[in-house]
Amino acid sequence: MSASNQDPWFRNLRLEPPFRLSKRISSTQSSANFRSVACFPWNKRSIETFWPGNLAEQHASPWAKIVDKYWDAVAVGAEDCQPLEPLIEADKICLAWTVVHSAPTQPLLVFSRGSLLYIYSFEQAGIAGYLRGHGGAITSIEVHPTRKFLVCTTSRDHSARIYDLAQTPALGPSNPHWPPMPKGTMSLAGPAHGLHMNQPEGSGIGRCITVLMGGRSGGHNGAVLGAAFHRHLPLIATCGMDRTVKIWAIRANRKETEEHIIREDKPLFSTGRIHKARVLSVAWLQDDVLVSHSAAAFMRKEPGSNKRKETYFEPGQMAVWRWLGMNRFFPPGFEDKQRDMPLRGCVSDYQDSSSFKIITVYAYDSVQDQLIVPQVSVFQSPTLDPLLFSTIPGAREFLITNIAILEPRKMPSFAEAFPHLVREMEAGGSGLETVTERLRIGGNELGDSDAEDEPLPPAIKIPSHTFEPATLRQASWPVLLRDDDKATLNCTCMAFGGRCIVGVGSKGTLWVWTLKQGV
Repeated sequence: MSASNQDPWFRNLRLEPPFRLSKRISSTQSSANFRSVACFPWNKRSIETFWPGNLAEQHASPWAKIVDKYWDAVAVGAEDCQPLEPLIEADKICLAWTVVHSAPTQPLLVFSRGSLLYIYSFEQAGIAGYLRGHGGAITSIEVHPTRKFLVCTTSRDHSARIYDLAQTPALGPSNPHWPPMPKGTMSLAGPAHGLHMNQPEGSGIGRCITVLMGGRSGGHNGAVLGAAFHRHLPLIATCGMDRTVKIWAIRANRKETEEHIIREDKPLFSTGRIHKARVLSVAWLQDDVLVSHSAAAFMRKEPGSNKRKETYFEPGQMAVWRWLGMNRFFPPGFEDKQRDMPLRGCVSDYQDSSSFKIITVYAYDSVQDQLIVPQVSVFQSPTLDPLLFSTIPGAREFLITNIAILEPRKMPSFAEAFPHLVREMEAGGSGLETVTERLRIGGNELGDSDAEDEPLPPAIKIPSHTFEPATLRQASWPVLLRDDDKATLNCTCMAFGGRCIVGVGSKGTLWVWTLKQGV
């Protein structure tokens, strides 16, 4: 995309990002490793988007005082103690800010450790509640953009759970009847089946209202690593270890079953054709446009050969794509219809669907280890284009990418896709007609031939890894640490309306880059 001198910095790659390192804070415990960060995400007008109407007007003044008090607050997840529950190295403390309408002037911090979810109240200076239910470590926490009392957690138990922080935990099971048990006797199957456990769910505030189940018909077949609520529609997207991205409908509970947990195992959309390795994150950019990124893929150089088994690492990718089934499930006028009507797709929707279109794909830098994956955060604001922040743990830099100016994916020419065929024709060998007759997708025959037909010429296989995307670094702004800084970065995010970038890393270090004056 061409840029002019009048364009702002985030639309002109020739300009340097107007941020300067204004503060560097080191923990007294140099062994602490900061791996997660969450900045205070709201301003004085945010309460209008949470609760439009009289409630926002009544709490406008107290909310302004809360913003003045916490506007520069940053929550950091550290690893300076040994947990009671062993965790793998990829697991970390997940953080997210939230607030409930029953106490709109008391910001809360939701964080995880292992499979437990904790809610911390800043005004009360203590734990407001804790919840359990997952059978594996929690991998991410996502808060609804407008309904802040809805929180989604993803886990290594192949499921995602949606909590309502405006309710209190279930103190006992309230499960449906499950034959062949006697009528009137509820099932005691437990959380593994998306039901209430036989013990109290937790303490304080919060209750699980929906479980996006793994396995079965269309659920995840591996650890769920990320989630993202849709801003306007009752939708949530998830991604995970099984290389798939899924879009689920969030159903409202009926009055006669409001004590039961809603169980979903059939998403509206599911595909494993966008990425070749585990999908680490997903985010909504528009109503039907999403961005997701994946880890490096372990690929074979010749997948069709039984003898040659050489492998290579294909770098992780960032993909922007459009879900083509949005208007089918949510046509114009959907808001005027009954919202609690169940949405159901067919088998082709929730089992490796092709109802998507890739807009652009960019590759990350080459790595030699699948465990070294970029940590990504997406910042969206009414005054800025959507910005993607990518940080390789242990690196001394991070990348800023404007998703709006990325070039669309281009179709390679015949000469780029098959250079050896072009050389053969230029050398006076087979003509174009003969060459095209030999093309076979994947090297397979087109069909059975009759005995009297002439034998087909040797098939030319179209390699699946021929078309390599451009690297993300070419379309990004790198921001480097100072040469004398001995610490390394783990993750970064933008905060305070785009005026500040916060990064955390090794040796208990936190960096703050602020926008230069006059920009």
